[in-house]
Amino acid sequence: MRPKLFRDDGVGAFVAGISLIVAAAIVLTTTTTAAFVLGVQGGTDDAPPQVNFTYEYSQHGHGNLTIGHESGERIDPSTVEITADAPFRPAPGNDSGTGHRSPVESYPLDGAAAGSDWVGGDAGAGTAFGIVGESPGSLETITVRIVWESPSDSRTAVIGEWRGPSA
Repeated sequence: MRPKLFRDDGVGAFVAGISLIVAAAIVLTTTTTAAFVLGVQGGTDDAPPQVNFTYEYSQHGHGNLTIGHESGERIDPSTVEITADAPFRPAPGNDSGTGHRSPVESYPLDGAAAGSDWVGGDAGAGTAFGIVGESPGSLETITVRIVWESPSDSRTAVIGEWRGPSA
């Protein structure tokens, strides 16, 4: 009689052992993949804030646009920039066009305008900030965007936009 390579009672243990190793590998792979996809494994939780803005436009002087944080998440002014496709002047509570020495096309929300912080600390519901046109009527034809930039990488998102009445 020839000797058997495997005994019948050992085959069940061998198959069970291999099954456990395969199951453990699947669980570890699934857990690791889920952790990276969901951002649990060393990820950052910096998504653009969900914010609703109001826009109040006046043709007075050089044109005045007041942007108000109506509702939603608080925003960190150091991560937000106001951009336009034409020059404007940051002007807190000022519609004369003299809030900032020279017109700009992009301005950080935490910048200083007219010698004081434009917005200050975190901006929540009820916070407002204004811009004025470079010349009379110049806000009529521009688009103003409120752009958020991720503090951890170079991702950006437009979180608010206003188009002038003639844009």
